[in-house]
Amino acid sequence: MRHRMLKTLLGLVMALHGMAGLAELADIRATPAQLTLLAASNNVVQVRWQVATTPDHTSGVFSPPAAILDPSTGGILQRVDTSLEAAGTGPFVLRETLRLDAGTVRGWLDEGIQRVVLERSFADDVGRARVARVVLRLSGSRLQSIREGAPSELEVVSLRLEFETGNNTAIVAPETSLQAALTVQHTGTGVLRGRWQIAEPGSSEVVPVFRTLALVNAQVRAGQRSYYRSPVLPTGQAGIYALRFCVSNPDLADPGDDLQCPDSTQIVYGSYQVQPQDTSRPVRIRGLAPDRSRAGPETPFRWDAVRSAATYQFQVFEFALHTGEGDPVPPRFVGGVLIPGEANHTPLGASLVNKLVPGERYLWRVTAHDETGRTVGSSVEATFIFGLAD
Repeated sequence: MRHRMLKTLLGLVMALHGMAGLAELADIRATPAQLTLLAASNNVVQVRWQVATTPDHTSGVFSPPAAILDPSTGGILQRVDTSLEAAGTGPFVLRETLRLDAGTVRGWLDEGIQRVVLERSFADDVGRARVARVVLRLSGSRLQSIREGAPSELEVVSLRLEFETGNNTAIVAPETSLQAALTVQHTGTGVLRGRWQIAEPGSSEVVPVFRTLALVNAQVRAGQRSYYRSPVLPTGQAGIYALRFCVSNPDLADPGDDLQCPDSTQIVYGSYQVQPQDTSRPVRIRGLAPDRSRAGPETPFRWDAVRSAATYQFQVFEFALHTGEGDPVPPRFVGGVLIPGEANHTPLGASLVNKLVPGERYLWRVTAHDETGRTVGSSVEATFIFGLAD
């Protein structure tokens, strides 16, 4: 009798220990919870697995290879030979990229399967597991997916911030009207919440102290990219400003210490320098080449060096012809490049080449700036025809 009681107590203790181990992994959440796979193109599925734990959890988390299942039969359609793991205390965020080719999706559709499930289990050192799933809806084409209205949660894939220079840095005169452009690459639909923040001169060099300029609360619809403009940025004080945009959706952010910008992977940065007031006249930069000739992607654009230059700003514009009717049309800015002061030459670069049309005529110019951002030199415009160089 006593032996049975001891055995029962031992079993109870082991059961309670097992329940404590189970409680350490409190919840598993996948973002997005569902999305669409197309049979018309190859698919890249990016999933964020968020693992919530109890405060005393210290044994890490591990996920063995996953599987894609047919939910109607429970059968395994394809194995995913990727394991995920993290050590230490929770909560944890694990990221996974899964690639499924169009032929695989087409094969499932031909079998009459309309959706599949990505299933992944998570466990700690105790060995108790929790299972999380992502629903993958199958569609023959993007148009069919839109017509069917297959829902998909918002997932931010990447962020890009740029000024009119075509990159994320700029040099401007005091009191210039300046804005930045934000490109958000995403999948799915939902509400994008974010913050435009600025760190002003004096607080932007070592540990930037950011303040919020504006909040973003925008409905993001189906499509791969969305575009936003920043508020007008401060340019009244000379110096270097640090600018950033961060996603603040609670369900899109990883746990972090910054409550305003909780996920360091969902932040994009830029900077700009406001020149000090100066009455001195910049020198004329001469020796621009090429001029009135052809230039290709590898053609070096050169100019005479300016002794006090710390940075050069190379800019390209569309060539605008005056038709004689009304006011002249100002040339439209195409893009630019910032170049260190020791180099008085540059190729066009991939970002500019992608914006140019072969056979078209363009203007280009260069300005020189000292270490404070002050303009110490500027050129007149030279011209070139984009294409194979002469």
